[in-house]
Amino acid sequence: MKKVLYWIVCCLCCSQLWAQQTAIEDFLFRLKSFDSSITQTQIDAELQGVAVLSDSLKAELYTELGNFYYVVKRDNEAAFRNFYLALENEAIASYTQANAYNGIGVIFKEYHQTTIAEEKYRKALAIMQKKHADSISDIASVYNNLGNLYEDANLRDSAYAYYKKGINLGDAHQQPAVGCLFNLGHLLLSRDSSYYYTKRALDHVVAKNDSLMMTLCWLNLGVIETDAGNLQAADSLLTLSKRSAKNNGQEAYLHEVDMYRGYWEVRKGTLVSGIEKIEKELPFFEQRKDYAQLKKAYEVLEQAYVKVGDYKKAYGTSKAFLQLGSTQKKQRKLVVEQGIPLLKSYQKLLENQRVRQHKNRKFLPIAIASLLIGMLLGVLFFIHFKQRKKEEVLDMEKKNNELSSDVVELIDESKQITHELLLKSIVISEKQSFLKSLLEKLKEQMRLAKGQREKEFLQSLYKEIQMNRQEHLEKEFEVVFGKTHPNFFSKIQEKGFVLTSNEMKLAALVRLNFSTREISEITKKTPNTVNVGKTRLKSKLQLTKEDSLCSFLQNIDR
Repeated sequence: MKKVLYWIVCCLCCSQLWAQQTAIEDFLFRLKSFDSSITQTQIDAELQGVAVLSDSLKAELYTELGNFYYVVKRDNEAAFRNFYLALENEAIASYTQANAYNGIGVIFKEYHQTTIAEEKYRKALAIMQKKHADSISDIASVYNNLGNLYEDANLRDSAYAYYKKGINLGDAHQQPAVGCLFNLGHLLLSRDSSYYYTKRALDHVVAKNDSLMMTLCWLNLGVIETDAGNLQAADSLLTLSKRSAKNNGQEAYLHEVDMYRGYWEVRKGTLVSGIEKIEKELPFFEQRKDYAQLKKAYEVLEQAYVKVGDYKKAYGTSKAFLQLGSTQKKQRKLVVEQGIPLLKSYQKLLENQRVRQHKNRKFLPIAIASLLIGMLLGVLFFIHFKQRKKEEVLDMEKKNNELSSDVVELIDESKQITHELLLKSIVISEKQSFLKSLLEKLKEQMRLAKGQREKEFLQSLYKEIQMNRQEHLEKEFEVVFGKTHPNFFSKIQEKGFVLTSNEMKLAALVRLNFSTREISEITKKTPNTVNVGKTRLKSKLQLTKEDSLCSFLQNIDR
């Protein structure tokens, strides 16, 4: 009977342990899948039974909790705490240890602690290469993180080298490094190279049905085609990106796609629609403090406002762009300061670990003294650094103010000269009308003249006015127009285009972005006549029907 009871108890204990093991494995699977439905209550409940787990499984649980807190909850402190708890286990598996170091590196990168982040990434990479050389995707992931770190530090050559290492490693083992491919496509300035690597990344994520990366790849390809002027291809790619983001509930990327759709509209020439789209999305990126997107948006908006003639908004956008640099520096400083408590916590943990390892040694007082000296030097360096940064900020603000004043003066001067050109064009047209009327009257007087001398005098007067009127009036317009566009007429002649004086004047008016109606009023010709003149001018300039005459003339002297 005792033996039966003993076996029953053993079976019950084994079944309970098996059930607990199964529950932990299921929970680990949900954590690795980044299941956003996991609540803090569920996490606390699972951690209550952590004491009975083996050290290696415990370390794996803490590592996956760290990844979950970072990716899903965006709680850097909780993520750091769990990664460090994983590393505290002496029986931690080397694979789990490498992942924990990689996670700590990612968190310190968030706080711009580049040195610590690089150190952790390299530890993770060394473990992976030594003990898990067959884990190609994990090694490529660390290469990708190192490339990202150097790209953020504006070390483009180093970033390029690590992205290429990841790509070459993946290619050699038929396991594409999608992250490295995408980020290298984003890093490269050459349109063809950028397109090539992003397209490779897209081909692989489509095969894997990775919805997040598909959205990003289509978006990046759409941006590349927009910048290259391939608007039809860009339209299709941006549409695919938006559809993917909408189907997968990626709201943040929907805003990004709509912002780039605004850039596409501006590039296409539908300025008002493009401006409206960009203005609609600006608050979202301002709230997120996404400085890269804001910089691009301000640049495009300023150009678009100038083209539509809204110089007040153009100036406001220019001023916002100039202020963005100092704001970005302040925000970076704020993020670094937010990470200081975490850095101190990390340094304290390291110090406690070091003290535990050396508590029986005689060199502990020397170590503490060294630490104090280091802290003192750090404080002195920090004070010096803070003062220097303050001086740099003041200098930058001064330069920004000077630049703002210069921009205002340039915009005002441009407005004044454009207005002067418009008035001068109208005055020239009025003079032409007056001289034409005067010539008609002279003709009538010649017909009515009785004496031969009177008739000859009127004929000579008629010819002199006829010869000089066009040359004199056209020179007036050319002098004023030449103030803002000194190389315009010479550039046309250098390119081998042969235009009449009237066609030159029409080209100048189109270059000033005057509408057909305004040109009609200035030249005293009907709108139909002006349109016919534009068509002939496009033909002489060897432009197709689809080409923009205004864009061509605005770029000819640049």
